[in-house]
Amino acid sequence: MLRRTRAPLFAFALAAFAAPALAAPAALTPEQVAELYLRVALAHDAEAGKRLNDYLKPAFDGKDAFDLAALAAAPKTLDESYATFADSVLSSLPKADPAQAKPAIIAAMKSQANAVANAQCKGVSNQQRPNDVRPGQTIATVTYRCQVPALKGGLEQLMADKGDPSSMSTQALLEGFATYRKALEQPAARRTVEGRIDLYGGDGQPWMTGSFAEAIDVVTDGMLNPPAAAPASAE
Repeated sequence: MLRRTRAPLFAFALAAFAAPALAAPAALTPEQVAELYLRVALAHDAEAGKRLNDYLKPAFDGKDAFDLAALAAAPKTLDESYATFADSVLSSLPKADPAQAKPAIIAAMKSQANAVANAQCKGVSNQQRPNDVRPGQTIATVTYRCQVPALKGGLEQLMADKGDPSSMSTQALLEGFATYRKALEQPAARRTVEGRIDLYGGDGQPWMTGSFAEAIDVVTDGMLNPPAAAPASAE
């Protein structure tokens, strides 16, 4: 399954709890903070990163929590990872013409990444509880919902009916990737994906987290995979 890289997010995640709050942060609800984290995780949104930097400065001794230059460089980093992934896919497709197939693979990956980046996400509620590990700190579990294209499976499922990869023709491959891109860019339907993110802070401290990149998997999996059907009730 095609994935978005989390590399530009790691530096912040490792430092999320590195320093105590020094001053009261600007007032934001846990839902609003979660929405900013989601924009950074899903779209490498520099404006959301800047707003979080301003909000989190009291917790980072006035310094930036996010490296905005790394966020700006994320598209190039992703392009490099797409090219590498395309090469690995082509190694199992000996009948496909690399000159035609590689650009198609990269284009499909970009379409999926754009669909994830364009997910419309909203924090809808939060539940707070004391943090037993750090007395005086509160944990707010924010529930968020995102609107995404409703696919009936990832690229692997779509290509499965094209035959054995070792004998797949260039034309069959190109048709499969074109169908996949259309499903992402011109979805026949959309679905709501729900996830949760834990924020730490409260009591005059800014809300923060180091696990926001998990939203990439939540949104991607929810977009590619239909929700499991509820079990039939016994009569």
